[in-house]
This record gives sequence, C-alpha cells and structure tokens, in this order.
Amino acid sequence: MKVTANKILLIALYSAGIATAQAKQINLPMVYEPIAKAKQGKLLQTVSGTGSCTFTVLPPEDKRQNTQTIGFNGANLTALKVTDWLETALSTVVGASKQPSKQHLIELAPKLTRLYTYHESMNILGVTSVTIDFKANGRVVDTRQYRGFYAKTNWAGADGEYVTALNDAVNNLLPKLASELPEICKLTGKTTS
Repeated sequence: MKVTANKILLIALYSAGIATAQAKQINLPMVYEPIAKAKQGKLLQTVSGTGSCTFTVLPPEDKRQNTQTIGFNGANLTALKVTDWLETALSTVVGASKQPSKQHLIELAPKLTRLYTYHESMNILGVTSVTIDFKANGRVVDTRQYRGFYAKTNWAGADGEYVTALNDAVNNLLPKLASELPEICKLTGKTTS
C-alpha cells in the first residue's frame, strides 16, 4: 500500500511541476499614458525654469532583477517594450526644456530598477523605481533615484489595468524629477534665468 501511495504522490507532484512550468503567459504592450492635462501644465511650468540647460533622455537600461514579468493575473504578465515606454514617459518632462544651445546639454541616463504590480484587497498596486545619472560633457554630475507608486481599484479584472497601474506609478515620480531639473542645471555651473 505504501508503494502505491508513494507512486501516486510522485505522479501528482510531477504533474503539478509540469503544470507550473507551463503556466500561461500574457504579453502586455507597454503604451505610455500621460498624466492629466491640468497636472501636465503645472509640471511643464516647473521644467520651464531650467534656464540655460537643455535636457535629453538617453535610451534607458533595464536593470530589474526580474525582466520577464510585471505581475500575475492567473497567468504571468510580461511587459513588451519596457525601455521605450520609460523613455517616452521621461521625455514628456524633459521635452519641455528644449533650448537651441547644446553648450548646456544635460543627458539623463536612466536605469529601470523596479517595475511590477501586485494585489492588495481589491486593488492593483503599481511600483516603479528609476535611477538616473545626469551627465554633462560626458561625465556624471549627479545620480538620483526616483520612485513611483500607485494604487488602482481593479474594476474589470482586465489585463490592461496592470499597465494602467504602472503608467500611474511612473506618472507619480515625474513631478519630483521635474522639480529637481533646475537644481541639476545649477550643479553644472549654469545659472537659471
């Protein structure tokens, strides 16, 4: 009887392992959704005070521990084109600071360190963390970390709500970045006007 019970247990464990290994995967295209127009206007006013500096975003690096998934909704949720998504989000802030002079160019070299969602009660929570090296004349003048967090009620249980939670999380960190751009400009020895 023991031999049969052990065999059944082994077959069950083996089957469970195969089922887990073959878990369904859903690929979600990451499409950036900007913040509301009213908030965006205030954000752009902050950036316009960057004086003689021009900011540009370099292609981001994906430095997450888990670059495969952003969450789980009965299946592994995989994000597509994450670095393009982040570059677009950051460009909405620095795009407003464009000045014709390349003499005072500051490049943002972002590294995505966290991007995930998780459930808490009826909510989907989105977390984003980005480390940015600010470079002037090819050298790093400062490195700063920005974190965004957002809780969204999971109304429909749709997979797209996970992307929305991450969009809201990245939008949560943009005002902090925008508010620090004038200070970054001063670090390069340039004065703001």
